[in-house]
Amino acid sequence: MNARQALGFLCGVLGGVATSYAQRDVIDAVNRQIGAGDVAGAITALDRALAQHRDVAELWWLRSWCKGRTGDLDGGIADASRAIELEPKDARGWCERAYLRRQKRQLDEALLDHDRAIELEPTIASLWGDRADTKKERGDLVGAVADYDKALELEPGFGAALHNRALAFWGLGAWHAVVRDQARAIERSPPMQRMWHILAVAMMHVGWFDDVVESCERGLEVGGEPEPGLRLTLAEANWLRGRGDAATVALAAAIASPEAQPEAVPMLAQRLAGYHVVLGDLESARKHLERAAQAPALRPWVELMRWCAETDAARAAADLQAAFAAISPQPDAGLQSLVRICAGASTAEHEVGKGLTLELQCAAWFLAGWRARRSAEREAAASCFRRSIATGCAHVIQWQLAYAALGLAQQKERPGYLGCSVRAVSDAATPTLEVVTVNRDGPAAVQGVRVGMRVTLVNELPATEAAFAKLGELVVVGTSVRLLVVDGEAAKPLWVGAGTKGP
Repeated sequence: MNARQALGFLCGVLGGVATSYAQRDVIDAVNRQIGAGDVAGAITALDRALAQHRDVAELWWLRSWCKGRTGDLDGGIADASRAIELEPKDARGWCERAYLRRQKRQLDEALLDHDRAIELEPTIASLWGDRADTKKERGDLVGAVADYDKALELEPGFGAALHNRALAFWGLGAWHAVVRDQARAIERSPPMQRMWHILAVAMMHVGWFDDVVESCERGLEVGGEPEPGLRLTLAEANWLRGRGDAATVALAAAIASPEAQPEAVPMLAQRLAGYHVVLGDLESARKHLERAAQAPALRPWVELMRWCAETDAARAAADLQAAFAAISPQPDAGLQSLVRICAGASTAEHEVGKGLTLELQCAAWFLAGWRARRSAEREAAASCFRRSIATGCAHVIQWQLAYAALGLAQQKERPGYLGCSVRAVSDAATPTLEVVTVNRDGPAAVQGVRVGMRVTLVNELPATEAAFAKLGELVVVGTSVRLLVVDGEAAKPLWVGAGTKGP
C-alpha cells in the first residue's frame, strides 16, 4: 500500500475507533508531515503521542506504517500487532501487518492477514489488490489473477491492479491478456518506460511488430528512470518486421546509450554482428565481433558467428576448429555438437537427436541452414531455417536470424483469439491433453494441430501446469503455451495460445 492509499485510509475510508480532539490534532499533524515527506519527524511525533495515549489503535497503526517506510519492518509489525489487539475489527492493522510481512518474505503469514482484512472490508478494492500481490509473489498466479479481477470489479479504473494483473498474466504466458491490461494501465497511470517495455515485449510475443516499435518509441519519449532493454526490444521488432536498417541503428544506439550495462554490451555487440552477417555487411560484423569477444562467456558464440561471417567455407571451418581448440576451459558437449555441424562432420538432425537443449537445437538448425546456404543449397537451407524457427526460441539470436534469412521478416497479420479447445486425459504432473476442436482460421490450424491429437504441456512454469491440470476442459486463448504434439509416431513441439477456461 502506498502513501496515498494509506492517507486515504486515515481520512476514514475504512473508519476507525473514535478519537478525542487532541488525538485527532496529532493525527492530522502527522498526516501533514507524511504528506511533506517527513516520515522520520512523523515517527517522533507519534512516539510523544503514544507516551500519553497508549490505547489508541490508530496511533499504533500510523506509527507502524511510518516505521515500515523507513525500513524498520520488525518495529512496524510489532506496532501493527498492537493496533490489532486494540481494534481487531479495524482492517487497517491487518492490512499493514500483511504488507510488512510481505516485505520480510513471510508470505504465508501475510496471506492470513490479508484474508482477515478482506473479511472485515470486502468492498475495498485495494485490499483485494494487496492480497493478489502477495499471492503473485508466492507463485499462485492463478489465484492472484482472481483477486485482481475482484479488485477491478470493485474499482474498474484501478491502474495498479491492471498493471500487476498484467505481470501475473506475464508469468502465465498469457500475452494477449498482458497487452490488454498493460495498455489500460498506461491510460490510467503516469506511464514509465518500464510499463511501455512490458507492453512492447508482450506485443512481441503476439507478433504485432509494428505496435512493438510504436510502444518502444513512446517509451523512449517518457522521462524518469530509463529501461535498459527498451532499445534492444525496438531493434528486435524492427528486425522481425523486415527493417534491418532500423534494427541496426536501434541496436547501435542501445550499445552507445548511457544506461547500457557494461556487462551487457558484448552481448548486444554479438547480436548486432549477427544482424550485419545476415545483411551481408561482413566488415561491420567482424568489427562488432571483436567487441563481443571481450566477454569470455560469449567467446564460443562469437567464434560461431565468425564462422558465419567468413565466405570461404574451407577457411571458415579451419578457423573455427582452431578457435575452439584454443578456448579454455574445453567447451561443453552441446557446443562441440555445433562445431561438428559447422565443419560438416555431422548433421543437425543427428546432433539434435542426442538431446540438445532447446536453445542449442535452435542454434544447430540455424548453423546447418547457414552451411547449406553457403553451399548454394537453397531448399535445404530453407528447411533448416524453418526448423530453427519451429523451436519457438524467439529470445535466441539464431531464431531471429533464421527468421530474416527465410525472408519472413515482415509484419504478420494480427491473429484473432485462438479457438483451440482441449481436454485433460491424464492427471500427471505434466498433463496430457487431447485436442477437441480447432478454429480452422487460427494459428493452431496453421501449425498443424487438429482434432484428436494428443498433446503434452511442456512449459517450465509450474503455475501454468497446475492451472491446466485442474481444468477439465478449457479454451486456449492467446497465451503462448509449449505443447508436445504427438501425431502417430512422430512428436514435435509447437506453440499455441492458451489462457481462459471454456464455457
